[in-house]
Amino acid sequence: MRHSFRYESDPKTASSLGLPYCLVGRSSSAPLYSPAAPPSTRRAACIRSWGSVRSDTFSEGIAMSHAALKAELARAFVATGAFRFDQERGFKLASGAVSPFYVDCRVIMAHPGPRHLVAELGFHALKALPCQCLGGLELGAISIATAISDYGYTGTPHREWRTFVVRKQAKDHGLGKLIEGAMEFGDGGVIVDDVLTSGGSVLRAVQAAREAGLLVAHTLVIVDRKEQDGRARVEHEGLTLMSLLTIDDLRTALETAQQAVPS
Repeated sequence: MRHSFRYESDPKTASSLGLPYCLVGRSSSAPLYSPAAPPSTRRAACIRSWGSVRSDTFSEGIAMSHAALKAELARAFVATGAFRFDQERGFKLASGAVSPFYVDCRVIMAHPGPRHLVAELGFHALKALPCQCLGGLELGAISIATAISDYGYTGTPHREWRTFVVRKQAKDHGLGKLIEGAMEFGDGGVIVDDVLTSGGSVLRAVQAAREAGLLVAHTLVIVDRKEQDGRARVEHEGLTLMSLLTIDDLRTALETAQQAVPS
């Protein structure tokens, strides 16, 4: 079966299709792929577009389903403009360095479909860990921790993860807290973040959480940019780092979309 994709840049055309401005895909017998489509429709389109899911064994079927979820999330980064690539001019990072990659997870977390994918993938990454709460540095970690926690509450197995947020600096009024939320001394905690570059924001959150009495051994990010030795710095502190995607996944999704656009 052949598949074609296009990047819908005309709002009027997108509106006539009942879709937002986004990457859409169609096959001769498959529905349009869109982050706005119902989950079953998005999942079917995603699986058809990335190859048939084999279910020879139960475990293999689970693995392929996980791969399909990752592929769908990577394509959502491209569809929403949350990932861009410019080798010539690049993009300035918070550290002042220039990178050819632009990754904005705030855009992804602002869309309910991609946000649900983050929650589902995050839940499966964390469900076996002995942790009671999730959190990280403001502001990016708030929506990530909340989405995963909400998914876990209704997920299988049931997980009742509380959430917290680490302020960039303690309040100068009220109780003067550095960490807000529902956490208790001795809790197992997981630090979440949107993008890993140098690892600085993850490590600041880990330090604050540990000083508050949390037992932190794991961290989770949506995208590992694979730059500035971020993973090595985090793992050097005795932490296990998990990422839902890497920059390679996003580049593959972008290249696939560009190759499919008619010249």
